[in-house]
Amino acid sequence: AQPDHGKLSNPRSSIARASNKSLDLIKLNADFSSGLSIPFAQHRLLNQRSLTFEAWYKHDSSASGNILSYTYKGKNALSLQVENGRATAKADLASGSSLVELQLPQNIADGNWHHLAAVRDFDTGTLRLVLDGVMQKEAFVPAGDSFVDNSYDIARTADMDATLVLGDGTLTGLLDEVRIWGRARQISEIGGEQMRLASDSQAVALLAYYRFDDGGKSIEDFCKPFPGLQ
Repeated sequence: AQPDHGKLSNPRSSIARASNKSLDLIKLNADFSSGLSIPFAQHRLLNQRSLTFEAWYKHDSSASGNILSYTYKGKNALSLQVENGRATAKADLASGSSLVELQLPQNIADGNWHHLAAVRDFDTGTLRLVLDGVMQKEAFVPAGDSFVDNSYDIARTADMDATLVLGDGTLTGLLDEVRIWGRARQISEIGGEQMRLASDSQAVALLAYYRFDDGGKSIEDFCKPFPGLQ
């Protein structure tokens, strides 16, 4: 992690605090060539039909790769990505014939911090992508299909087919304030709360929260002190 937030140039800046740290993805890639697998993904995410991934991202060149991806039984349940400097969200369909994909048109490789959110709403069959809390694009699951299943396999004592990965060994830039939710958040929530620390009243269904504050070689999950659907 490296100091960075003391020199924010995006007016919708991330949370102001004394440490002002963020995760340098180049350094993460040096240690984890395929991304960092987050422990106990099966305990955090299984049976969460709807999901929201949020993160702050900053780069001055058009990189490509995964910010955060969750796969179950080899299928992409939800991924938040950057492709050639553009925010992207993807989710596989249960039929296996195709996937739902979204990409916002503007290039965010401008040296400013940008807040990205990918939302998988299982109940409405909607995939949403939100940029800086104000721009939204959405796509819908085709009739007769659904997002891939994310249910726990009761026949197995530990369902290890669930994998949550931060980065992918190729994406570069700075990353901060990564949050994972077990529900489909609305744009009004994302735009209104993205700059705040998660308090008790804001943390319903918060499954993981990584602030990258300590500057060391470990990443602390800050959602543990708060009540959530875990």
